[in-house]
Amino acid sequence: MKARLRLDLGWGDLLWALGAVALAHGPARRMQRIEARWPATRALCTLSARSALDLALAAQAWPAGSEVVTSAITIPDTARILAAHGLVCVPVDVSPGSLAPTRAALEAARTERTRAVLVAHLFGATIDLAPAASFAEEHGLFLIEDAAQAFGQIETEPGRPGCARSDLVLYSFGTIKTATALGGSVAFVRSPSLHAEMLRLRDLQPSASRLGRLRRVLVAAGLHALSAPVPYGWLHRIGHTLGVDIETRLRGSVRGFAGEDLLRAIRRCPSAALLALLERRLRQNHGARLARRAAAAAALARELDGSVEVPGEAVVLHTYWVFPVLSRAPGGTVAALRAAGIDASSRSSLVALGEVGSCPEAHDLLARIVYLPTVESLDANERREIAALLSTGTMT
Repeated sequence: MKARLRLDLGWGDLLWALGAVALAHGPARRMQRIEARWPATRALCTLSARSALDLALAAQAWPAGSEVVTSAITIPDTARILAAHGLVCVPVDVSPGSLAPTRAALEAARTERTRAVLVAHLFGATIDLAPAASFAEEHGLFLIEDAAQAFGQIETEPGRPGCARSDLVLYSFGTIKTATALGGSVAFVRSPSLHAEMLRLRDLQPSASRLGRLRRVLVAAGLHALSAPVPYGWLHRIGHTLGVDIETRLRGSVRGFAGEDLLRAIRRCPSAALLALLERRLRQNHGARLARRAAAAAALARELDGSVEVPGEAVVLHTYWVFPVLSRAPGGTVAALRAAGIDASSRSSLVALGEVGSCPEAHDLLARIVYLPTVESLDANERREIAALLSTGTMT
């Protein structure tokens, strides 16, 4: 069985990361080098995208009770970080096709207490930012892009259409992300004064520990070894025999801040060891590989031929970090795919904020979602088999 989601790095990267734990030093200098890669922008290197969001909110210091209009589909920590700063999260629905909130939904959510808009790019898609950007500009609101799942060629991303209209753009290099550095984030900040204040606040934070970094690298090495088809298949069979939920165990091992006090965990500077691997990953050319992944996703979409609903199918810029489909019976769909030797999952790290009545499409999407294996790992026969299974009316 092929693992649904493999870590996006090789043994050379892992050996580099292990050596960096012992030998890397000078985190301040490394952060400056990374930030200088984009001289036409104001970049900021942090421990995680959560850390950058936390720094921005601390620097803005909006009054308690201020509201942030937020894409209804996001990670739970987004709402937790907003609440920690005394801010109220106001979710707005997103459509399955565009994965974006409509201008009408944004207008309906705005009040005199609204200070910011936070939109999330999901599943590797880069949503059309124009409605949110126009809305923010017309009402004088702070615009945040959560691009943690939408890494492309970051050398060109800061200049893409619409990006210059955002006040804060967050990229993540967490464990399961594209071009992972097993942690780390690069944020782009529009305002010079906000950028300077975020730098000041970041540099007051303690550094993340080497021991914690070593644990993360070793866990990643173990997951990388286990994700090969033979050991992964054996792992699932052993788990089934012992009654152990392997998926839950694996998901827990890759969570960035599992079991930790969130604010304490994210309010740290990245270590020299993390930054050494991040520098290496940024030097590598990911464009050709991402093009192959997009081509593989297009091939799978052709096999599906509209027989199932694919979230984000209307999005033009898409790197397919994951390939989700929607099913009326996600549990049965996952079981059928796994019985055919195709790893799939209906579990997600995302949540739908707000009540079902106010954000029905977001709640429906996450209730019906099924994640397929990483598309570039599938051969033509596997794509046809997936399409045949999904096209049976009982599955979708």
